[in-house]
Order: sequence, then C-alpha cells, then structure tokens
Amino acid sequence: MPPLPLSTSTPPNDDITAALHSLSLRHAHLSTSSIPALAQSTSSLKDQQVLAAQVREDLDDYGRAVENLEALVEDLEREREKVAWRAVVLDWADKYAR
Repeated sequence: MPPLPLSTSTPPNDDITAALHSLSLRHAHLSTSSIPALAQSTSSLKDQQVLAAQVREDLDDYGRAVENLEALVEDLEREREKVAWRAVVLDWADKYAR
C-alpha cells in the first residue's frame, strides 16, 4: 500500500499556524491597502515618499515573515513534512516577489 499523501491544509504545529496567519494578514494589507494607496496617491511628493517608505517597511516585514516560515519548516522533524511544506514556503515567496 502506498503511503498516504501529506496534507498541507493542516499545519503541523502552532508556530506554523501563527506564521501562516501573519503572512495572510500582511499580504492582504499590502495588496488591498498599502500598495493601492501609494499607486493612487495624488498628494505631494513628500507625502508620496512617506507612503513609499511605509510600503518598503511593510515589504521588509513580509520578507522576514516568509523567512521565519521557512525556518519553521526546516525545523520540522519528518522529511516528508519538510518537503510538503517547502512548497507552501515557495508559494509565499513567490507572492512576495510579485
């Protein structure tokens, strides 16, 4: 009998659950609030620079959150879990790159 496939729909521990929740919130904030506000800004150049700095800071935080998730996945004990969850990390890294 072949082994049962691992499901990535249920995180293996609370730390990964928290990291995924944090990433979801950050992604939603960036894509629905921060970036559109900067793109649609018609205010002064100084105000736009402040918004751009805030977006850069939010993106840096998002990148650190992806790195944190990657570290949590690498700390998993079972290799099968690591392999399955690496795909999730790559998906979040891809979202970050876009």
